[in-house]
Amino acid sequence: GKVGTLTAESVERDFAVLYTGGQTVLTEPAALFHVEKHTKKTADLAARNGVNLEGSTTPWLYPATTAWLYAPFTLLSFTWAFWTMTALNLIALIFSLHIMADFLDAQNCRFLGLCALATPAITGTLLHGQTAIFTVLLVTLAIREKSASRAGLWVGLLAFKPVLVLQMMGWLAIKRRWRALAIAIGISAALALASIATSGIAGLKDHLALLRAVGSHSLNAAVIVSQP
Repeated sequence: GKVGTLTAESVERDFAVLYTGGQTVLTEPAALFHVEKHTKKTADLAARNGVNLEGSTTPWLYPATTAWLYAPFTLLSFTWAFWTMTALNLIALIFSLHIMADFLDAQNCRFLGLCALATPAITGTLLHGQTAIFTVLLVTLAIREKSASRAGLWVGLLAFKPVLVLQMMGWLAIKRRWRALAIAIGISAALALASIATSGIAGLKDHLALLRAVGSHSLNAAVIVSQP
């Protein structure tokens, strides 16, 4: 289709959630973790842009500081922001594969390329405007990095999407890279404080309550789908 039109097949709910988070942090950051408000904003955005949410949407589960990463995208229309994210994802994917290739011989490099082209996870990330490729990039940078300062930086920045930050801190500890670990902890702590400053104490309480509700499966399944 045309660049000006996104269909439900080309981008579903995920980038709508991220784009809405970028809008909310600029206008009402304390509402980031308010399920009903975030759901309504995402649903309204989806309706205006022809994105199929199938009657459901996902609340914002990331730290509040992560929403600031998406605020610049809101300077663009939703459609152009999505294509910009797609371009950045492709660049991050190429860079990640280039780093991985340094650890492989020629035959395994070709196998890596085939896996990247064939895996549904990468295809889904690109089609739905998700952010997992940037997590892969940070992990690969950290593993390759010999400098303690930069290794700590890459691991610390994982706190923007903290699914792997504790695991990577554990990896630094196993490798006895104590200076890198200290830097990573410091960066993660700074981002946590920045999140509290962004959403306030009330927002922090809402975030913790939301995470507990997700963990206990007490939220309506029509509201919780999946975090991109």
